[in-house]
Amino acid sequence: MWDLVQTFNMYDPMALLASIPTRRAYFFEAVVRKDDFHEGVEHLIIGIDKETTGISSKSDDLHDFLLTSWIRAAGRPREGVDVEEARPEELDSEDFTAALDPMITHSEEQMEKLNANVLGLLENEWPRLCGSSLAQTWRDRDQFMRAIDGPPMLVLDWVTVLRLGRIPHSAENRGLSLSDAFEIADKEEFLTVDEQGAEKKIKMRFFIEMFSHRWSSRFTPDDRWNSKARALVEWGRYRQSMGLRTFFWVDYCCINQGDIAPGVAMLPLYVSSCNNIVCYDTPPYEPRSWCRVERLLFAAFVAPNCEFLNPEFVFDPETADWIPNSKEIKPVEDGRGKVPDPDGPDSQLSYDNDRPLISELIKLCKTHWAKTWKPGLKEIVKTKMGLEGIDELTFGTTELRLRRYGPGGWTEVDES
Repeated sequence: MWDLVQTFNMYDPMALLASIPTRRAYFFEAVVRKDDFHEGVEHLIIGIDKETTGISSKSDDLHDFLLTSWIRAAGRPREGVDVEEARPEELDSEDFTAALDPMITHSEEQMEKLNANVLGLLENEWPRLCGSSLAQTWRDRDQFMRAIDGPPMLVLDWVTVLRLGRIPHSAENRGLSLSDAFEIADKEEFLTVDEQGAEKKIKMRFFIEMFSHRWSSRFTPDDRWNSKARALVEWGRYRQSMGLRTFFWVDYCCINQGDIAPGVAMLPLYVSSCNNIVCYDTPPYEPRSWCRVERLLFAAFVAPNCEFLNPEFVFDPETADWIPNSKEIKPVEDGRGKVPDPDGPDSQLSYDNDRPLISELIKLCKTHWAKTWKPGLKEIVKTKMGLEGIDELTFGTTELRLRRYGPGGWTEVDES
C-alpha cells in the first residue's frame, strides 16, 4: 500500500501531539475558552478558522517532525525480514509511537566508564594502528570499539540513499556494520586502464567518509527536497569512478537517535576510523559549534584536511575537469585556512548545556593532536603544502588544507 500512497492528511497524529503538553506548547497556539456550564473548565481550542489555524510560527518544524516520524514508522523493516525494500504489514502500536519514545538515559558512572575506555583506545591502541592504512586496520578498530561496550561503528551505503531518495533514520536499521560494508566493497570491481593502455578489472577499495553537516531543523537533517541525499549520491558516484567503494558515517543514521549519549562519547573513535571528511558547504554550516568539532576531530586524529561539497555538486565523467594523469577531479578551490574554535565567540550553539562537552572534546584534540596521523604526514603537510602551526593545535594559527567541490562560492540554500 505504502508504495501507492501519494498524499494523506495527518489530523490524528497532530491531535496526538496536541495532547502532549511540551509538544503542544512548541507546535501550537491554543485559544482558551471557559465552559461556564461546567464550573469554568478551560478548553484549549486549536484551529478556530482558516485565519486562526492554531499552528505556531514553528510550522516548518511541525512539518519535518510529522514527516520524519511517519517515514520512521512506514519504512522500518519487520523483525527478521532482510529484504531491503520490505514494508511493515501493519503499523502496530510500537511502530506508530516510536517517534515519541523518551530518550534513553545513562548513569554518570556508565558514561564515565565509557569515556575512560574511549580515551584508553586513543592513547594506547590507535597510535599503534596509525602506521597502516585503514584498509588493513579497520577490523582491529572495529573489534576494539566493540570490546569497550560502546555502540559499534555503523556506516551508510550511498546506494541505499539512492534507492530511498533520502537519508534514513537510525530506527530504520539501514546502517551497516564495518564488516558488512567491507563485504559489499570486496565483491565489486571497476574498469581501469593500465600503463600499456589495456583495460582491466580491479577490486574496489573499501573507503569510509564522515559526512559533516548542519541539520535543516531540530527534527530532520535534510530539507524537504532531500538536497543532502542527492549530494551524497553524486559524491558516491564520483568516488566509484576512482575505484573507491565509499560508505558514509552520517549521525542521523549511524547514531541511535533515541540513545545519543553513548554515540557522542564514541565520536572520536568513529571520526578517527574514517578515511576522509566531507562537509556540506552552505552558509549556516561553518559557524556551528558541533560542525567545527567534527572537523577538528578529523584534523586532530586523521589529517589536517577538509573537503567541502557544494549542494549543487554533480558528477558527470564526460564534462568533469580532471587533474591530468589522475582519477581525481579538480576542486574549484584548493587552499588553506586556520582551524576555527568550536567554543569561540563567533561559534553558534543551539543548546548551551552542550558547551562543557565541547570543551572536553577540544582538550582531547589538543592533547592528542597529530599522534595518530600516518608516519611522515606532519613533515609532508609542512614542507609540500606549506601548512603553518602544525606542530600543535592553536586556534588562529594552526592551518588546514581546504578543498571545495562544485560550483564556485557559496550556494544559498533555503533550509526552511
